[in-house]
Amino acid sequence: MSERLKPILEVGFTAFALYGLSFLAFSNELKERVRKEQGGRCDWCGKKVKKLQIHHIIPQRMKGKDTRENAVGLCDDCHRYWDELSFEKIFYGKE
Repeated sequence: MSERLKPILEVGFTAFALYGLSFLAFSNELKERVRKEQGGRCDWCGKKVKKLQIHHIIPQRMKGKDTRENAVGLCDDCHRYWDELSFEKIFYGKE
């Protein structure tokens, strides 16, 4: 498991409820910095992709900041997984 994504797994129900609701974006400069630093590889699964999606580790609605420390690059599949986690797993009990 990626060390950068562990904090979201350690928060309570309220945090998960708010997790999927964060939709505000990082600056273009920060997005490009993350993509360059990660070499186009997803931080979760390691797959190399043309363009990583930049994800808030701690969502803005939980006081997460638009900083490098709170940014991680994910492939489309992993980004979708983390965005849907709160709704599918927490609210509906689906694995």
